Amino acid sequence: MSATSPNRYEPNKRPISYISPTILAKDDYPIIGIGSSGGRRITSTLTQVLVRHLMFEQPIEEAIEENRSYYDLHNPTIQIEGRLSTNVSESLEEDGYTIDNSRNAVHFGAVQSLIVDYNENTIKGGADPRRFGEWDSRS
Repeated sequence: MSATSPNRYEPNKRPISYISPTILAKDDYPIIGIGSSGGRRITSTLTQVLVRHLMFEQPIEEAIEENRSYYDLHNPTIQIEGRLSTNVSESLEEDGYTIDNSRNAVHFGAVQSLIVDYNENTIKGGADPRRFGEWDSRS
């Protein structure tokens, strides 16, 4: 285990868990269930997907499939899935950030989600293809 890991062994220490299965409700009815694997990256992964879906109205499947990023506080590096434009990379590096886009896509977790639409009487879902997730939309 890495010396910078918050879960490195220390006597009488409990490991940190980032497990964050999440249920969002509206008017006391559950409307979104979402979770992810990914260790330290779980909370930022879920936040990025939920912001894309709720604030930018992106369909959940598309929000799940978008590239992700993670800022590692223990190693001040911005981990990027995919590539940034040269302008953005240069600007971040000028501000003192290190950019790491060498990570495999599975490094950024695997989101699974479902959306309940009570008006349409439907349930839609999204499954992360990074770890071969599938959503069966048959009724």
